[in-house]
Parts: sequence; C-alpha cells; structure tokens
Amino acid sequence: MERENRPRGIVRACITGLLVLLLPLAGFPQSEKKPPAQNTQIVLLGTGTPSPDPELSGLATAIVVNGTPYLIDFGPGVVRPIAAASEQGIKGLTVVNVRVAFLT
Repeated sequence: MERENRPRGIVRACITGLLVLLLPLAGFPQSEKKPPAQNTQIVLLGTGTPSPDPELSGLATAIVVNGTPYLIDFGPGVVRPIAAASEQGIKGLTVVNVRVAFLT
C-alpha cells in the first residue's frame, strides 16, 4: 500500500512546486524593460586638406554618444568648429565637455 502512494506523492509534490513557482508570475504583469535609447551623432569638425593652410581648422571628427563627446583626431583651431557645432544644436558637444580625445 505504501508503494502505491509514493508515485502519487511525488507527482503531487512536483505539481505543487510548479504552482508555487508559476502562480506569482501569473498574478503580476511583467514590466517590459527597454534598453536605454542611444543617441549617437558623428560630427565632421574639419575634413582636412593635403596642403597646410593657417585659415583652416584641419582634420577633426567628434562622436557624441548620449551627450558625451569623443574627439577623434584634431588639429589646430579645433575649438572654433566645436563651438560652431554647439551653436547649431549638437547637444553635448561643447568646448568644456570634450574630455576624451583619440589621436591616431
């Protein structure tokens, strides 16, 4: 008699365990976790020229990711095009915000 009850007890325990685990999930709506939106802009601050010209700023590129600017290569006078880009509405790209620069 004890043998006959053992499989039923195991099945009941498994079903009870599943219900205990799954009922809280069914009772509460799952919130959708959305990854934060990434806003990336590439700003050409100067495209450069083979011959040096004191009137031109030189090669410079800024990559602005979620308002954080990264300066890629830069030449003399790069501050002026950064200020101009800021005035044109490129958020995060200001002279005081540029803290990371990559020189190749």
